[in-house]
Amino acid sequence: MKFFYKAKQGLDTIIEGAIEAASQEEAVSWLVKKNLFPLSVVPETDSPIAAPAGGAAASVRVDSRQILIFTQKLVTLARSQVELLRALEIISEHTVPLRFKRLVQDAAAEVKRGKPFSHALAKYPGVFSRLYVVLVRAGETGGSLATALQQLVAYLERRQQMRDKVAVALAYPALLSVVGMLSLYVLLAHVIPRLAVLFTGNQEALPAITRLVLSLSAAAQQYWWGAPLAVGGAAGMIFVLKGSPLVDQAWERLRLRIPVVGRLLHNQQREQFCRTLSLLLGNGVSLVNALEVALPLAGSSRLQEQLRRVRQEIISGASFSASLARTDLPKFVVQMVAVGEESGRLEHVMAEVGEHYAQEAETDIRLIAALLEPVLIFIMAVVLGGIVMAVLLPTLQISEMVR
Repeated sequence: MKFFYKAKQGLDTIIEGAIEAASQEEAVSWLVKKNLFPLSVVPETDSPIAAPAGGAAASVRVDSRQILIFTQKLVTLARSQVELLRALEIISEHTVPLRFKRLVQDAAAEVKRGKPFSHALAKYPGVFSRLYVVLVRAGETGGSLATALQQLVAYLERRQQMRDKVAVALAYPALLSVVGMLSLYVLLAHVIPRLAVLFTGNQEALPAITRLVLSLSAAAQQYWWGAPLAVGGAAGMIFVLKGSPLVDQAWERLRLRIPVVGRLLHNQQREQFCRTLSLLLGNGVSLVNALEVALPLAGSSRLQEQLRRVRQEIISGASFSASLARTDLPKFVVQMVAVGEESGRLEHVMAEVGEHYAQEAETDIRLIAALLEPVLIFIMAVVLGGIVMAVLLPTLQISEMVR
């Protein structure tokens, strides 16, 4: 059985790691034999990263904004000295989405039976992230649940703000794309057929671009149902294949290779990784456990594998910064981590690194929005200009023949 430990070596040094032992007593004895003074020895099943099986509850999905509102309400009630059980009952009474209402009621029932709040949240991994559960558990253990919830609110607000910025930046390009597609359909299905009667003579004499547009117009009239069918099929395929490891890896590689977009994703992933580590370390979670929780947020599967090796090296006694130096993370991050380790302010340093990446991500969002608009306008101008030329060229030919 695996045990995570925190022990004192000498007068000032505190080390963390994991060992295999038959019992907690055997683990403590092993530490004492190594001239270490055990501060905590926790079995893996009781560590902050462990979560009970969710069963059917694991399949529940809730909008991220609803989770933020739920946490904000909890913080408000906690500040008003309302006990947790009563706070959950009050929130459930005013929760509108039925799925989330049942979730809150279930959490209240678990707390009423004497279960920890974090245990109730861990039943819903599709709703509450491991970071959320671990921070709540750390707050419960340290008697500072309200503080942990406040930190979660700040973290969730930052993530929601980033999502909103992306949505705002893409709103106009998305509207432009929809209007352009609708305009193209109207032209091909309704306008071009009325003009086609002018060119019913020798089709071979028509310019190639005109013949192409007439063919597209005929297809748009005859197979108009193909577009919604294709869109629906693509959406269904995405829904079915979503979560498949092969599809996720292929989509990840594709996104990361797109200029600017790849850099934006890298910055967002590193920001979440650094902020998560900062939050967990600031709430007393060991670096070993914090790394395991933050691993899925690190981005690429290659970097995640590297960070798993870093975690194992830390368990073996290596320093965090020395292990990070052998990963794909920038030297800037490694140097900042080294400074944080030396000063004992690692959680603050990771928060500063996360803020740096957040600013870089915002710059990338503005750049993508600025690039998308002219590119889409140019594409629409080329397509619509091509259709106009397809109509004008044979018209000019007819005019020349009349003269």
